[in-house]
Amino acid sequence: MNRASAGGLEHVKVASIGNVVQAIEALKKRGLWIVGFDASGTERWDAIDYRRPIALVLGGEGRGIRRLVREHCDHLVSIPLFGHVGSLNVSVAAGVALYEAVRQRGAVPSHVRPIPVRAAAGPGIVGPGAQDGETDPGLVARYVAEDDDEEEADESRDRPCSSP
Repeated sequence: MNRASAGGLEHVKVASIGNVVQAIEALKKRGLWIVGFDASGTERWDAIDYRRPIALVLGGEGRGIRRLVREHCDHLVSIPLFGHVGSLNVSVAAGVALYEAVRQRGAVPSHVRPIPVRAAAGPGIVGPGAQDGETDPGLVARYVAEDDDEEEADESRDRPCSSP
């Protein structure tokens, strides 16, 4: 884990445990609610109240959380997946979970400067001005095609109809 953390490990409190179920029971005795993130979860990840004291349990990719650990979670939630994605990388799932907790708590870490909201500046895409003499090649091709269709229709009117 230390090699993959890119320096973040020095700023995070990490605990090493022997038995996950025993650790969950100890956390429950201290008043924490246990929220397990698993593909088989029956609740939405954003329907849980993250403002109360919680502990997050995330399983490995593909396998998820082991059965006994799932049974000891107070909430078993899942993150919806789309397309051909079968499971999320555990770091992605952790990011989603932590973002939702921060969002619900309205908390921003003290060293993070909030991004100011900018007023809409009008249309996002601005085309050429009226003084620009350049034409749109797609627009010209469309008018040429429409003119050709009209000419073919005019020519067909000049021919006599043949009856069978």
